[in-house]
Amino acid sequence: MPTPMPQVNFVTSLGPDDAWITGGPDAGGDNHIIAHYVQGKWVTWNLSGLSVWSLVMQSQTDGWTVATRFPWVNQHDPGPPAVPLHFDGTSWRAVPLPSNVPAQDVQLLSPDDGWAFQHAPKGDPNSPDYAIIGDHIIRAWHLQAGQWQPVAWPLSNIIGVRFWQPVAANEYWALADAYDKTFPLDQHSLGPPPGGPVLIHYVNSHFYVYGEPANWTAPPATASATAGG
Repeated sequence: MPTPMPQVNFVTSLGPDDAWITGGPDAGGDNHIIAHYVQGKWVTWNLSGLSVWSLVMQSQTDGWTVATRFPWVNQHDPGPPAVPLHFDGTSWRAVPLPSNVPAQDVQLLSPDDGWAFQHAPKGDPNSPDYAIIGDHIIRAWHLQAGQWQPVAWPLSNIIGVRFWQPVAANEYWALADAYDKTFPLDQHSLGPPPGGPVLIHYVNSHFYVYGEPANWTAPPATASATAGG
């Protein structure tokens, strides 16, 4: 049976003939849809002005996701706080983050376990440090027992963290995107600074980074790209 949206971003299943998907009209953007396939048909929920990329479904009547709200205030702003949504068996309702957790990136692993990150402002796009300042994470919080707790964030060159995997009590691994802080700022017009994926290990209340490339190479002088972040 065709899906109710042309672009599917995420799929999860609770059993035979019971699937949940998220997606939208294209690979990015907003106005996403959450759809549930059950008893041979699709049931959909339209999320006007919101984007969702994953779901944590506990049952057919209990689930969580995190939405990104559009539009952003302006091109220099890292974006409004993310919006956790809870499914009660009938509808998806917003469960706003506390006012002291202004995080644009939230990842829920379960109703009582998750991570939230605040990104730095992007600054002036005419400034030579625009590509460096934009998007990197500056603060972190950990959801434990229903409470968001601040966590010291010592990493200054991480622009995104994803795929959190709990492996033991208060121990996690994740994949992150890092940028090269040695990249010459006066070359920002060639595009965002080079970087690469790294592994982050959180254990005993400390973050450790593995796999950071030792020698990233700047784009060639003939490269043509638009600065952004």
